[in-house]
Amino acid sequence: MMYLYVTILTVLPIIHQAEAQCCDPNPTPNYSRMLRGIPRDARKAFRAIQRQDYLLPRSEVTAKMMEWAKQYNMTSELDALLKQNAEAGQQVQTTIHTVIQQLPDFIAKLNTIATNMSLSTDQVNKQIEQLRNSVSASVRDAGCFIVSNANPRSYWDYSSYYYSSDDIYERINDSDMNYRRKRSAGRARKSH
Repeated sequence: MMYLYVTILTVLPIIHQAEAQCCDPNPTPNYSRMLRGIPRDARKAFRAIQRQDYLLPRSEVTAKMMEWAKQYNMTSELDALLKQNAEAGQQVQTTIHTVIQQLPDFIAKLNTIATNMSLSTDQVNKQIEQLRNSVSASVRDAGCFIVSNANPRSYWDYSSYYYSSDDIYERINDSDMNYRRKRSAGRARKSH
């Protein structure tokens, strides 16, 4: 029972982090490189601080990490890692801002192509593909995400089902069909 309790307590923060990951614009620092080659007690103390990350305010966790860095003479390494992480976070914010600025134009062009009734389906698909290739992957993915969530059938239309020229039933002759009918009718009678 104790093992199950410890396992649940270990897994819950991971699940919580995974749920929040899609909407957290701040990158998670990669501490593993910084912790390589340092004494075991220093790594253990750092991991203890990291485990409190889910419960304490981030400013308090950062302050504890700075105390840890002073104690184990790792101040320059931690500062460099936190600076690198802040720069990555700023880059994420810049990308988000750029994508938000470009999305209205992308979606307007997409709608113009999709509603142009003078185009064939093949021409629509080619123009949409050209539009998708003309923007960054972030804009393309965000725009397609919005469109597909607003209209879940936008990319999967059941009317464009693939039809094979081979009819599977043309290889079945009448005697085969009669045998199958009799066999299925016999099963139906036995079940009643």
